[in-house]
Amino acid sequence: KTKGKHLKKDERKNTIIAICAVIAAVIICLVTAYLCIFYSVGNTVLKNVTVAGVDIGGMTEAQALESVNKAIKKTYFESDMVIEAFGKTLTITPEDTQIALDTEGAVAEAYALGRTGFYTKWQKERQQASASGYAVDLTPYLTINSSTVKKRYPCSGIWSFFAAYQ
Repeated sequence: KTKGKHLKKDERKNTIIAICAVIAAVIICLVTAYLCIFYSVGNTVLKNVTVAGVDIGGMTEAQALESVNKAIKKTYFESDMVIEAFGKTLTITPEDTQIALDTEGAVAEAYALGRTGFYTKWQKERQQASASGYAVDLTPYLTINSSTVKKRYPCSGIWSFFAAYQ
């Protein structure tokens, strides 16, 4: 009788050890898969991602920032803005708008795609970039001093355009 009880205890102990080993193996596999997926992008922006019309896919964050800053210099800081509204055309210089674009923030958002949040968010962002591309919305990163523009160009009705960029 004693020998039989002792064997059952050993069997239970072995079963518990086997279950714990399987659970540990599953956890190790999941963590490994998670890390492989996370680091599969490397230290570059996902392919087909643009900021201010500049394709920065495959670039490091520093390379992307340099490319975007170089590209937007003429568009945002050297060229006049032409607004057509209410049957009128208004040309506004960059000095009048005192325009500012937070390129670091926009590039950081692009770099974070496919890296932050939970697995389903990564997958969605990676699939979107791969299938149709992803353009970072510049609205949160663009600032225009509308009060200066209003003083220099007193015209009613057009200023709602600038309200989104203050």
